[in-house]
Amino acid sequence: MAAGIGEYLILEEYMSKGFRLDNFDDFAFACETLIVKNKSEQEIFRSILVSWRNEIEKYISEQYSVLQKVKKWEMAPQPPVTRPDHSPSGLRVDTDEINKQRKEQEIKLTSESKEKKKDITEDETVEPEGEINLSLSDEKGAKDSGGQKFRHDALTVPTDPKKTFFFGTEYFPVSNRNLRQNWRSLKNLQDINQYSDLDIVSTIDQIARTGLFTEFQYQKKSRNLLSLFIFIDRGSNMVAAESFGKELAESALQSGTHLDIIPYYFEEIPAQAGSAHNPDYSLMNEEETETFKLSSLFRKFSKKNIVSLVYGDAGAIRGTRKEASLIREQETIEFLRYLLRKTGYTAWLNPAPKHRWSNTPAEKISKAFPQVSMLEANSIGIEQAVNVLKGKIAINN
Repeated sequence: MAAGIGEYLILEEYMSKGFRLDNFDDFAFACETLIVKNKSEQEIFRSILVSWRNEIEKYISEQYSVLQKVKKWEMAPQPPVTRPDHSPSGLRVDTDEINKQRKEQEIKLTSESKEKKKDITEDETVEPEGEINLSLSDEKGAKDSGGQKFRHDALTVPTDPKKTFFFGTEYFPVSNRNLRQNWRSLKNLQDINQYSDLDIVSTIDQIARTGLFTEFQYQKKSRNLLSLFIFIDRGSNMVAAESFGKELAESALQSGTHLDIIPYYFEEIPAQAGSAHNPDYSLMNEEETETFKLSSLFRKFSKKNIVSLVYGDAGAIRGTRKEASLIREQETIEFLRYLLRKTGYTAWLNPAPKHRWSNTPAEKISKAFPQVSMLEANSIGIEQAVNVLKGKIAINN
């Protein structure tokens, strides 16, 4: 509950417009409307007003009398203001003549600039801003071409790459809006016994039912019990597709449903950080300056409230050698088994289309480990992945 000079000026303007606040109840209602933001603040504010009732009534009477005097003075007719003529000899300046001279000067300057442009020959080139001229000189050009004169050519070097290259999200397989809509449906809300934001619709409904305004209605707070984790493969195969993985995490944050989400990264296979009897895995932040163990990340939450999404190609984009393929397949399956033991539901989004999975670890993992649904990273795949994380369906690969 904070009141500053802005609220004071609004209250003063409210009184100066003719609204009568010459009693304690009207003044208290106006102050409460301006300052109070929720129900808990309302109770505190009312107790403060009651304890200062005598001082407030004294202030109201003084301010109201002052405002009435100021209003009468403003409404009184004012004598006309006469200003002396300070021009030489008491003569007035002819503004029409000055404007005519200005227009003639502008026309003259425009014609001169056009003549200068005509004087530039065809051989002379004006280098645009942000470009570097790497052309040969006239004499050397004439010598190399047997007397024929070369025309100067400029090699343009962009000063700002952002103006040359387009950095957008329109080329992604799924739009940001569609992603946000899907993430908003992934929730398990629990009401909290707290009231914060003003509920305008409920307040209007109450007035319509009772026929009079009694008090404001407030929205009940709720929180999402589900904790979403997104693991992104940033190996050499994922150079062109990694940015969409980041878009998945950003859209989940923008949805307003998963406010604590942080993407975690690995290269092809998550690094093992435990032992054979107590397996664990470590992942990195986006800047690769810090590592996180999955056991530490999951320790704060209940297993049934943890949902994880893996985004990677599983070797389907470029393929791998036979020996490396077997190693990647086995280690990835072990990683997925670990996720199933620690999380409620897990899904996998693959940026490579399904026809590219043939004879790659992606095909073998999806068939050998059907407990985790591997889906294409398109609009249908995103919707199915969210349904898997809700526990509604299991997609057979």
